[in-house]
Amino acid sequence: MGKNLGPDTGKKARAEDAINARFVPLFTAHSRRIHGFISMLLPSGADVDDVFQETGRVLWEKFDQFEEGTNFFAWASSIARFQTLAFLQRNRRSRIKFSTEFIQTVSEQVLEDADVLEEKHRALAECVEKLKPRDHELIQLRYSPNATTKSVAKQVGRPVGGLYKALNRIENVLLDCVRLTLRRE
Repeated sequence: MGKNLGPDTGKKARAEDAINARFVPLFTAHSRRIHGFISMLLPSGADVDDVFQETGRVLWEKFDQFEEGTNFFAWASSIARFQTLAFLQRNRRSRIKFSTEFIQTVSEQVLEDADVLEEKHRALAECVEKLKPRDHELIQLRYSPNATTKSVAKQVGRPVGGLYKALNRIENVLLDCVRLTLRRE
């Protein structure tokens, strides 16, 4: 006889699907940064990959503890730091040893830098939205995957030199806007 899969099984599957729908995009968006963070703490690429895999598993298991709307990278990095420390404890035979204090200092600096980068990224996104429609389109075209200034110039029917000047002007406008936005905050 088959097992009786009661109503709780369906609820559990739906709850897991809901978590998956929130977790996967966040983890995907930040996975390269998390991997990079771990690689700053460990000397060996194979060790970095092992700790990254373990960190991903722990992030998934503890995702119900993540507060929606907070900084996912900061949360994930703190878990990655603990996973790195645990890895180093388990593998004390390694020739290269970093102290707990070193890892703590490096990880705090990375997180501090990440917060600053996050603020700059947000300010840049706001400033790009304020661009004139034509300037916005040029920036999107130029920074789309595999685009070159030459290919965009051909696409929009402008000389390459003129497009360089236009992009330089737009980038200066964006830089001034980002600086002003960050100063106001």
